[in-house]
Amino acid sequence: MPVAENQVTSPALTRNSRPLIEGPAVWTGAKMGEREAEWTYRLSPVEVAEIEAAVRAVQSRGLDIVEVRRADFPLPTLGPMLDQLRVEVLGGRGFALLRGLPVEDRPIADSALAYWGIGTYFGSARSQNAQGHLLGHVYDLGRGLSATNPNLRSYTTAEHQNFSYRPMRCRRTAVFAAGEVGRALVDRQFDDRTQRHGTAPA
Repeated sequence: MPVAENQVTSPALTRNSRPLIEGPAVWTGAKMGEREAEWTYRLSPVEVAEIEAAVRAVQSRGLDIVEVRRADFPLPTLGPMLDQLRVEVLGGRGFALLRGLPVEDRPIADSALAYWGIGTYFGSARSQNAQGHLLGHVYDLGRGLSATNPNLRSYTTAEHQNFSYRPMRCRRTAVFAAGEVGRALVDRQFDDRTQRHGTAPA
C-alpha cells in the first residue's frame, strides 16, 4: 500500500530541526582575536610579588612540587581573580591567558613551581603521559620523532606542534589555562555544519 506523502519524514529535515548551540563557548579564532582584552589578564606587580612569595614559602618548607596544593600556595590578592577565571574556563569560553609573570633570569624550577601553584586554583593535576609526568617541558630531547616512535610525545621532539588545548606556560611571560576549549570547538563545528549544509551532525 503506498505511503501517503504527508507521512514521509526526511532524516535531513529531522536533524535540521535541532537548534544551533549558543553561548560563550561557541566562538571562532577570528572573533576571539578581536576581543583579546576579554580573555587576557595581566598580572600586577603586587600579584607577581604574591606568586614569588608563595614560591619561596613552598621552597622553605621543602615540599616537592607534586605535593603542593592550593592551601600551600596562598595568593590573597590574585586568588579571587583566579577563581573568576576558573569559572570562565569551565563554564564560559573555555580558556584564559595570564600575562606578566617574569621568567627571565629565574631558575626553571622556580617558574615551574609558580606555574604549578597558579594551576592549583584551576584544578588538580593529572598525568600527561604513560610515564605519569604531571608537568612537562616543551623541549627537544633528541630522542627521535614521535612520527616514527609511538613511545615519544611530539612536544619532546623537534617536530611541528599540532594544536593542543592542554594548559601551558610560555617560557616568556604567559600562562594559558584551558578547560573546555575542546567542547567549544565541537560546539562551533556543530553550528558551522548546520548553517552550511542545512543539517546538524547525527
